[in-house]
Amino acid sequence: GTPLLDSIYKAFRATGYIEKDPRSKIDYLNIMSGASDKGQFPAKNYSISGEININKVDSISWSIIKMCDPCFSYRSATIPIPQSGAIVIGGNDSSYNYNAIDYKYRQLLSTTN
Repeated sequence: GTPLLDSIYKAFRATGYIEKDPRSKIDYLNIMSGASDKGQFPAKNYSISGEININKVDSISWSIIKMCDPCFSYRSATIPIPQSGAIVIGGNDSSYNYNAIDYKYRQLLSTTN
């Protein structure tokens, strides 16, 4: 396989989808947000996109896509929309454990409306 674009995009609880482009015979693997493996596991506000040549699937060209500054989607879900991208549902700007304890502040997260 092809290594990721950079070694800093190690993430967990990221979301993603594969986008097929029938016109160009190229597929795209999009991985968004998640949390970093750095101390206190900060949430990411950027994503990576990999261009997959369907004739040589083990060769992926990676690029970083910057999302808007307040856009974080830790533990979100992605719904692909054919030929339009995707909708990202849910997510949080703080990474947290299974019991909703924030990794950074060690406090219980509350819900927002």
